[in-house]
Amino acid sequence: MSRREILELGVMGKVPIDALFELYLETKAGDVLTFHQTRSSASIGGWVYDAAACLAKYLETDHFRRRISGNGSSCSCSGAVNEYPLDVSSAHPLSGKTVVELGAGTGIVGILASYYGSHSVITDLDSLVPLIRYNVQQNSAVLKGTAVGEALCWGDAVPSSIGTPDYLVLANCVYYESSFEPLLQTVLELTDRGSTLVLACYEERTPEIRRLIVRWHDLVQRHFVLEEVDNRQLDNIFWKEYVRVVLMTRK
Repeated sequence: MSRREILELGVMGKVPIDALFELYLETKAGDVLTFHQTRSSASIGGWVYDAAACLAKYLETDHFRRRISGNGSSCSCSGAVNEYPLDVSSAHPLSGKTVVELGAGTGIVGILASYYGSHSVITDLDSLVPLIRYNVQQNSAVLKGTAVGEALCWGDAVPSSIGTPDYLVLANCVYYESSFEPLLQTVLELTDRGSTLVLACYEERTPEIRRLIVRWHDLVQRHFVLEEVDNRQLDNIFWKEYVRVVLMTRK
């Protein structure tokens, strides 16, 4: 009888690999990335959120290309997501860039960024790092860049080895108010004016969460300019009416 492969996931305990659920994400270049997830009630970070999947797929849009090349003055502009199809034969603008993802859970955004050639540091609490690393390992054959899973607790000093990234990802990181100050501290430590674009996404499923995000934005607007991405730019497979994607740049 073969021995079952196990992931040690902290408060979620020892989880057999064959007990994880799989989500398949097809890229515009035709490859399929596989993300393993657990819906354990002991953790809110062990599965792929709709908003995180939308943010990952947003990286493939021409709208994103125009924004980071300086050809789009506002992310609230209209237009269908496939109005300008992505030329998968040309180098993606993420190629060679550095990405840090906070509260990554499964690591879907950072891993897709690495698929397009970025050097991604994908972070979460210690308990979720094995899941991130497993997902990196399972997709490593098709990644054009690099991806590593590391532990990082918001509010703790950021290791000097991480540095200031070109892109900082906050995928569904706002879910309770007591985390605001440590999260903001880490975001400020990882960003510089003119050098880092923050990509954030949220799921406003309830009025309470909507108000929580308003308070978070009130706090971060002291330091950042916020730009809303029109929902017509988001992937129509994963998009739901409660999903928001917001870009932030340091003032």
